[in-house]
Amino acid sequence: AGLKEGDDADAKENRETFMQYRASRQKWYTDRVENDRFYHNVQYDDAEKKDIQGRGQQALSINITYAIVKQIISFLTANSPTWYVDPVGDADKERTYLFRKLLDATWYNSRGSRQFSQIAKEVVITGVGYGMVNPNASTAFGCEFKRIPYHNVYIDPYTSEFDYSDADKIIISKLRSKNQAAIFLNKTVEQVEEYAASDETMAMPSDDP
Repeated sequence: AGLKEGDDADAKENRETFMQYRASRQKWYTDRVENDRFYHNVQYDDAEKKDIQGRGQQALSINITYAIVKQIISFLTANSPTWYVDPVGDADKERTYLFRKLLDATWYNSRGSRQFSQIAKEVVITGVGYGMVNPNASTAFGCEFKRIPYHNVYIDPYTSEFDYSDADKIIISKLRSKNQAAIFLNKTVEQVEEYAASDETMAMPSDDP
């Protein structure tokens, strides 16, 4: 939501950081969206379609990427990731076994194989894919594994490590309805609408492909 005088300074800093991260990722993000659309048979823009049709031809999409991507994903996800919990001494063996089972259960209950398959698909198509461990008190281990759509992720533009381990911040931004925002912020819908009216980010086009 937008900010009024006296509102939390941290929220203002977060919004400014979001604007900076969004601007810095725009070029590579546009390329990834084009790759995504190409995979989903959106292979011509309006100008290209008009040019092709002006020559008396049809703008037909010939999608040979689907079968290629499907085969690559099957290779990448043929086996689920594995992990090890090693005991320090003999007394830790039973505890180690329990932790292994909890990790297996977390992966299974998170539908980890399905999540991982979707991440791998985005990596093959766009070059990036994201997942995270999300707190969830209702699970046995207190967490779950979740895929994050690439268009919701904004990375510190100054990071240099391949796994973003040196990033100052990683922002996950999602579209929410006014009612959802009101519940999350503990505000009325009218207050959310008032705040949003003064927020420059609300006038920006959605990053969703």
